[in-house]
Amino acid sequence: MATVNDVIKSDTGSIQFYNPSESGRKKLIPKQVYFAYIKEVSIKEVNVRKRYKAKVFNLTLELANANKNLTFHDDNGNPVNGEVFAGREVRTTGVFLFLNPGETDEWEANNGANDKYLGFCEKVGVECPEVEVELDGVKAKVKQFPVLEASDLIGKPIRAYIVEEQWTDKEGKSRTSVKAISFDVWDVPLNDDLKDSHDDIPF
Repeated sequence: MATVNDVIKSDTGSIQFYNPSESGRKKLIPKQVYFAYIKEVSIKEVNVRKRYKAKVFNLTLELANANKNLTFHDDNGNPVNGEVFAGREVRTTGVFLFLNPGETDEWEANNGANDKYLGFCEKVGVECPEVEVELDGVKAKVKQFPVLEASDLIGKPIRAYIVEEQWTDKEGKSRTSVKAISFDVWDVPLNDDLKDSHDDIPF
């Protein structure tokens, strides 16, 4: 029986084909929680509804080797060991931090919408101390957010809930991609390799 190399190198010319037994790249299974580390962070300020201003944190996660301890099931109910997903990258939906306006700014505060940002900080182990402030002449206790940079988040461990998201490209075609939409605590050490590789990048 001819080998793969024999077929490719035969006098009849090369052929292209798909051999499922050689395929190691499995489709990520949605609506599941995966172990991950924060690999990349981009931060930008945006206007929201022409009324608020927010700082948006867009993250890229790297799925961890620890997923080998998990078993998922594909659409046909077949078990899939999570090890095949290790090293894969997944983007997140943006994490919004609504900003407070200065005296000369014309946009409004939206501090009540910062609950998701607070939850994100807590999930990645960023401390948000409780402080007392005066709001309209009344003292109130609030959670104060630190000023976060990308370097504060790179390498942080997290458990990410991943779903499939449908969207339309510029040509009007329907596309599907996976995104992490929510997070939970994963109590393991920082990924020093990701942290060090980020610190080595010249800016």
